[in-house]
Amino acid sequence: MNSSPTASIGGRDPLVDAARALSVCVVVLFHAGLWRVSLICNRWEAHTMDPGPIGWYGSWLLMVMPVFFIAGGFAHGVVIDMMHEHGTGLAHYYANRGRRLVGPTTVFVTFFAVPSTVAAWCGLLDEAVFVSHNLTKLLWFLVTYLLVVLLAPVMVWLQDHAARTTFAVLVGTGLVVDLWTMWSGNLDVRYLNLVFVWLACHQLGIAHQRGFLRQGSARRAWAAIAVGVAGIAALTHVSFGAMGRWPLPAIGMGTHWVSNLQPPTTAMTSLALAQTGVLGLLARRDLAVLRRPRVLTVTGTLNSLLMTIYLWHMPCVVLSFGIGIGLGLVWPSLLPVTTFPPSTLMVALSLMALVIPRVARLDLRMVPPLGPRQNGPVAAIALCGLTWAMSAVWRHGLVVHPSQPRSTLGVLGIWLGSAALAWSANRPACP
Repeated sequence: MNSSPTASIGGRDPLVDAARALSVCVVVLFHAGLWRVSLICNRWEAHTMDPGPIGWYGSWLLMVMPVFFIAGGFAHGVVIDMMHEHGTGLAHYYANRGRRLVGPTTVFVTFFAVPSTVAAWCGLLDEAVFVSHNLTKLLWFLVTYLLVVLLAPVMVWLQDHAARTTFAVLVGTGLVVDLWTMWSGNLDVRYLNLVFVWLACHQLGIAHQRGFLRQGSARRAWAAIAVGVAGIAALTHVSFGAMGRWPLPAIGMGTHWVSNLQPPTTAMTSLALAQTGVLGLLARRDLAVLRRPRVLTVTGTLNSLLMTIYLWHMPCVVLSFGIGIGLGLVWPSLLPVTTFPPSTLMVALSLMALVIPRVARLDLRMVPPLGPRQNGPVAAIALCGLTWAMSAVWRHGLVVHPSQPRSTLGVLGIWLGSAALAWSANRPACP
């Protein structure tokens, strides 16, 4: 299946694992290092620094979100191939993929839902909604990931039977959504591209697993890089409609808060094509360093902690801001130092090193076992429900309160969906 020099080890690809591990490090450093807190009109506010045009263009070099979906597509290609090889079926696939999310999601949601709900019932409703909603803003990734897990078997089949048509439909539909957004000026329309753009990136990952760009002529990989870069350059200079022009930076920064990431634009698909080309070129080389035991241990650890790192790194960043502000209030002369981005970065990284391994152990204990039999329909329905519930929490926060029906249903739905996934994953064997 993999004839490239950087060969698979136990069904995993060291290059893909290394790319995903590096990407999560970039995400953490970006969120922890680019944000800063300032006292504005006697109120502390967190905001990103404004790097100017150099930073807006340079943000494309640091944009790694497509890599997660490329790596996810690669992994799903491997998993579904193994499913067919061993005859385990869709019940095993859905139950096994779903149960791995039970630990991280229930721990995170419960940890913050309980104090948010208590605060709301104690008269701090507005504050609880505001804080909990800010804690869940990054859950768009988990919502999209759940949807990708649900659709992966179909997407792998489409890759094997109608690869070009499938990719063209996803990219074309995403572009229509972008143009509609620009014409109408309604940014909410672009949330449809959480499906089309990220599925297109995921499709490139499946194609990479099938040998796209890492086998055959290297010119194809170079061509993919060129087309991807040209696509970004062309799209970010489109101007028309109520929005005026296509957003320039890859991620919102400073005065340019409208970006190509959230919600995503088809420029992310262009970037994914270029990144797949880079992976294709690297896969042709004998990267022996990636197979060294210590490197495999590091990349394996980061990949196993990926969801925990993603969920908990921002609470650690926020806590680092609080520590910096608190120390500055106690010793006012140190305030410029304690709230200086490098200082908060070091505190945030220290908190992550302290918190994430301990939370990860709890996450692991919360993952239900995979039994001899699985209930496929229940697992699929539970994943659908969990996707909806996660989207409600992402958009509305974690407060369980009569005045907040959407967040209430979201939290309860996550608990119920997680319980259903646990039940579906461990059915007793037939007598």
